[in-house]
Amino acid sequence: MRPIPAASLTTEAASWDAFRRHGPKIALTSAVNRIRTVIAAAGASLAFAGPAYAADPIALPDPSGVTLFALGVAGLLIGRRVAGRRRD
Repeated sequence: MRPIPAASLTTEAASWDAFRRHGPKIALTSAVNRIRTVIAAAGASLAFAGPAYAADPIALPDPSGVTLFALGVAGLLIGRRVAGRRRD
């Protein structure tokens, strides 16, 4: 088998061509590289995750019943309007 040139792995069409020439080995290598990239990104995200240092928390008052009712009615009206547009 011929060595796989790096330039042939840049596009989907080229990787399909490489798969036809080199068999499933190229597909497995590609899949393993993608998995390694995902694991490395997840590991880096977890390694650098930390608590945010913020000022004292701000107390927010509870919403009133009228406010919650108004938000519910507005959500129903908007939802019905969007659903009516999809049918047309």
